[in-house]
Amino acid sequence: MRVEKTVVSKDVGGGAAQDIKEVEQGLKQYMAEAR
Repeated sequence: MRVEKTVVSKDVGGGAAQDIKEVEQGLKQYMAEAR
C-alpha cells in the first residue's frame, strides 16, 4: 500500500524525497515484523 502511494507521489512530482524516507521507515518496520 505504501509503495502505491509513493508511485503516485512520484508521478505528481511533489514530496518524492519525503515519501522515499517514509517507505524506508516502513521497510524497516516490515523487516522487524518479518522476523
